[in-house]
Amino acid sequence: KNMKITITITLDTQKDSQEIRKSIAAIADNEKALEELAKDEDYEVRKAVAGNSNISEETLLKLAEDEHHQVRKVIACRTDIAEEILSKLAKDMNEGVREEIANNSSTSEDILSELAKDKYWAARRKVAQNPNTSVGILSKLAEDSDCDVREAVAQNPNTSVRVLSKLAKDDSNEVKAAVAGNSKTSARVLSELAEDYVDDIRYVVAGNSKTPSRVLSKLLAEDKDWAVRETVASNPNTSARALSNLANDYDNDVRKAVAGNPRTSAKTLSELADDRDQLIREAVAGNPSASQETLLELAKDYEWEVRREVAGNPSTSQEILTKLADDGDDDVEMTVAGNPNTTAESLSKFAKSDDWQTRNAVAGNPSASQETLSELAKDSDPNVREAVAKNPNTSAETLSILADDGNCDVAISAEENPNFKK
Repeated sequence: KNMKITITITLDTQKDSQEIRKSIAAIADNEKALEELAKDEDYEVRKAVAGNSNISEETLLKLAEDEHHQVRKVIACRTDIAEEILSKLAKDMNEGVREEIANNSSTSEDILSELAKDKYWAARRKVAQNPNTSVGILSKLAEDSDCDVREAVAQNPNTSVRVLSKLAKDDSNEVKAAVAGNSKTSARVLSELAEDYVDDIRYVVAGNSKTPSRVLSKLLAEDKDWAVRETVASNPNTSARALSNLANDYDNDVRKAVAGNPRTSAKTLSELADDRDQLIREAVAGNPSASQETLLELAKDYEWEVRREVAGNPSTSQEILTKLADDGDDDVEMTVAGNPNTTAESLSKFAKSDDWQTRNAVAGNPSASQETLSELAKDSDPNVREAVAKNPNTSAETLSILADDGNCDVAISAEENPNFKK
């Protein structure tokens, strides 16, 4: 009621600033007030009305004919408007309005088909990017005179394998690169593009999750461009044998990518654990495929960042984590406190830490005992108590206490925990 009274006074007096009228137009739920504000002399106010979810279809229809294109553009962005309005705005004189309709996920295939013939290239590109655009329309746009439109077609996941095959021979390198990155591109086409003379195209092929292992191993793993080799080293499809060869690459970034790839063999990771580059040892230390022997060696590394990666590795054993629990470095110990493999005994010790972040890590650890979580529920730091409230292992009794916490975030989190009993 108060809101309606405020709106009525504003409209009657016309003394309030444009900013106030605009704010009211954005949140009002009174249909009559919105009808009046839709006639406001300031287009910014009318724009706010156009974006209001409470506006009637009748008022939307009127604003779809507004003299200012920015008002019509706001309506064109809405996904809850009728086909009649979409159709009207698809023929708008303003290019930007038509572009928004072409981009709208609610636009029908018939309207998209018409916009695919639009004289404005950006509108056609938006049609090509629209996830609802049909294979047939995309096939036609693949022959567009504008390379940006063809590039958008090549990127669209709905584009057919046949069209992608054709676009792979496009004169534009950007179009070919888009084909190289499309997950629907055939293995045959990817194999051809892997031998393209343009580095950027081979780089994209190297990163495509659908690129066959044989192409990655035989062609791209020995590419002259280090960035291509680095991408091959990161690709989960690359064979362990190819990764083993890339582990000897002269480029540090390539070796680092190998060190971080889960497909890399334990033997290769063991060799990379002795690399002089700290970042490479860090990557090995965080790799879940690293052996316990390798992780144990890296847990003794003189760089604390390497030891921290071991502490956070989901494959690190309790034995190694117990040793790292006495590391002496706050960051390493805090990471140990957050690892689910850490023993309940170590977590109990960390729960008494002077560092709130370490206690917070314990509070969020699903392996923390209910007794430890019960103690942390009394912590002076609200962040720690909130982490306890969200922990799936926290008991109903502890959650009942936290539900009455003076901090609203803690109380709400406790009540949202599945273990909470109402």
